[in-house]
Amino acid sequence: MKKYIMFALAATALNATTPTETIASKFSGFYTGVQAGINTTQNTFQVTANKNRVKYGSQSWLGGLFAGYGVGVGKSVYIGGEVFRNLVDNKIFFADTPFCKVSLKNAGNIGAKLRFGYVVSPQTMVFLGLGLEYSEWVLKSDYKIPAGMTPGINEVTKTEKRSVVFSPSVGTDIYLNNHVFLRPEYSYVCKVKMRSDIAFNEQKTGATQHRFTMGLGYKI
Repeated sequence: MKKYIMFALAATALNATTPTETIASKFSGFYTGVQAGINTTQNTFQVTANKNRVKYGSQSWLGGLFAGYGVGVGKSVYIGGEVFRNLVDNKIFFADTPFCKVSLKNAGNIGAKLRFGYVVSPQTMVFLGLGLEYSEWVLKSDYKIPAGMTPGINEVTKTEKRSVVFSPSVGTDIYLNNHVFLRPEYSYVCKVKMRSDIAFNEQKTGATQHRFTMGLGYKI
């Protein structure tokens, strides 16, 4: 009888600790969602004829989709992978006069990242994302300076660049129930460098991006 009671107590204790030991498993599975936020682009621009680098900045809204899969490991660790697609109308003017217009445009991005999370409560997980992001950039220069002025120029160049850069992020998944979660996230997009030649001068620019987004996801 004593052995039976001890066995029953041990089984009860084991069952009582199981939810704590497998808390990360709640976050396991496939998921998908939408996100929106603010995209801040910071640029430097330089013309070889002028040694000074000028800094510019712009902000725009972005919207996108994400989907991924992850598994809980042990009590509190999470490992997963994710793909995403964002659309943004980001355009910055380095010069905008009747004689000179120089602009840099980026319309969106697509990428993938690994996510490493730590479960801090049954409803909340903080994570670090390590990703690569593909995007397309267009640097356009339009110089139309009349011949009567010095120097007289009538030249248009359009330089396109397709880049893949490193994009780390940090965020939190906050579950409202067993399936629906909110995701505030910050992402940093490493520098994209471009150059073009116009009117016997070389133009150089470098752009980095900071993103603050709020996502709404559904775990299957």
